Amino acid sequence: MSYLDVPRLHFSGLFFTGPSTINNYIHSYDPSVQLTNSQGQYLKNQPDQGPAGWNPLGVAQWWLEQCTVLSAVGSNGAAVPSSDTVIGAAMQSPSPTTPMSDGTGGYYDLAKMVDLDTSQQGRSALYGVRIACILPNGAGFQGLMSVPELRQLGPRISGAGSSWGAVGTWMGTLLNVVWNGDISSSPFLVSLKAASPQALNVKLTVDLHQNNPQNVFTSGDQFCYGRVLGSIGPAAPTELPQVVPGRCVQTATSSSSSLAAAMMKTQGGPRLSARDRVAAQTIAIGEAREEAKASAMTATAPEPWNPAYAIIRQVGTQTLLSIDIGGCGLLNATPPQQPVTSDGTFENDSCVVGVVNVSTGKFTAFVNGNLSLPPQYQTLTSTAKNTTLVKNSCVFSFPITAADGTSYQTNPLAIQVNGTTVAQEYSSGLWIDTAVSSERLQCGMGNTVQTQLMVQKFGNPVSGPVGVTSSIQLDDGQASTDISVGIGNADATGRATVTTKVNVNQLQLPPPRVPLDSQVYFVVMTDANNQPIGDEPLEGASLSVLLFDAYTAPANPTWNDVSEVFGAYARMYPGMKSRFDISDQATVAGDPQAVLEHMDIPIEDPAYMPVTRDLSPAKVAMIVAWLKTQIKQT
Repeated sequence: MSYLDVPRLHFSGLFFTGPSTINNYIHSYDPSVQLTNSQGQYLKNQPDQGPAGWNPLGVAQWWLEQCTVLSAVGSNGAAVPSSDTVIGAAMQSPSPTTPMSDGTGGYYDLAKMVDLDTSQQGRSALYGVRIACILPNGAGFQGLMSVPELRQLGPRISGAGSSWGAVGTWMGTLLNVVWNGDISSSPFLVSLKAASPQALNVKLTVDLHQNNPQNVFTSGDQFCYGRVLGSIGPAAPTELPQVVPGRCVQTATSSSSSLAAAMMKTQGGPRLSARDRVAAQTIAIGEAREEAKASAMTATAPEPWNPAYAIIRQVGTQTLLSIDIGGCGLLNATPPQQPVTSDGTFENDSCVVGVVNVSTGKFTAFVNGNLSLPPQYQTLTSTAKNTTLVKNSCVFSFPITAADGTSYQTNPLAIQVNGTTVAQEYSSGLWIDTAVSSERLQCGMGNTVQTQLMVQKFGNPVSGPVGVTSSIQLDDGQASTDISVGIGNADATGRATVTTKVNVNQLQLPPPRVPLDSQVYFVVMTDANNQPIGDEPLEGASLSVLLFDAYTAPANPTWNDVSEVFGAYARMYPGMKSRFDISDQATVAGDPQAVLEHMDIPIEDPAYMPVTRDLSPAKVAMIVAWLKTQIKQT
């Protein structure tokens, strides 16, 4: 089961996140690099905005805001009527305006958004996202989301040239869901609880994140706010939270030379960061349009879409196809005017879903495969952001008829816009994805970590040898043997174990990475048909691994040992300094218990420190040991 299954609800609204951006640039870690001018103002050198970036005082907080349930699909696949009180229900997470009681007299911490590494910002993870659905009478459900990682990060607005023009998705599962109060006024919630009482799968598609600090007081388009399209459906606790157990309609090949070049990953050279890659893609889309104009073309073919997830299920007596196109297409915008703006509506707001015959190449539309977005649009007028919400979060379900036949069972699904194929499933029908898209490991020969691959063919699990091969690359594009990846056979559920093993006791870090104390590796996986695994076509890696260098802690750590770490974090994350200056010995020694409570907790906890999760476990253990000695002395 997944968020595409039924019963399913859709919500839309805003999200907020204000990450620190000093760590976006590797040279900022060098203590000799000046981050501020003589007046203490952070430097933002154009065009890359280093060394401090666009939000140097950010503290990585993340929350939902002004989100409501706009539609739902019942267990029978039919739309839920507006008389059901779930329609219009509030969808909330812990935030400054919507604090959430933890039931013990306190409140849950705000979620945090964390990049894996300065060279891998396309796997931003969310720690501590707690989502609640609240009916008018206060009843509903709430649960803590498993840690989702950013996936399918791609272009959204032609010519935007920044991460504001990007779209991405977070997917996870609400575990140990708590149902409270009388939900009988919502037959939908009653059916959702019956179908999946303990766990619910969540998909968040996010875009239009305003990262221009000049907009901090701009009513209707405020700094750090973006749009979210959310969907929640049933889930089993044993399922892979970040993987759709179905099919993936992949990005079609571009006919534009500039766009095709931007979509390709760098071979044998330094790879672009996620931020720069998406910016290059949005610029390339604009260039492709200029190419078309220069060629005196009266009309241009639609650009390739980002991938779409789909499932086909038997629901009662009908076969239901559900497909999510929320992250696929480009948005209407106002280039070349500056600044570029967008109302959130889609350039191509209708499409056709069908099947491609592998033998003939002929596309045949499903009888009910015509999808239209305008009826789903709903305007949000807000001080934080004026935008267009989408009532069904761009997730469509329609019955497959007898006239459609059964060719979809052995032939690829495809999406067409104005007669052009913009996305198509691999002809082999294979869809293989990783359970997680990033891992953290401590250096040391033989250290391992495991995850899983999901292997599907035309939506059905595949068992036995998976035929997946992998290669390991550094961020400069060179091959590496520091780690290796082994993949076992898939079981009857279509899952195979992936084991990442460390092959070195000590890292040989290039000078720019020495202050980071770690190395990031990009694992590129392909199947037996040389097709990429997961979202590797967009991201350039199926799996990213952050390997911390070896560290031997002193037997009796002192402030000098601890301050070396704390001082570096105080420099890199000054937004925390005004709250608690960890670089000051008197401040830390005055309340070591407060620091310990944030460092001696699971890494998944939103209150964990350092919030960035880029400090090695060995150094965390050293600091924890020192803090405990300080507590004993007080």
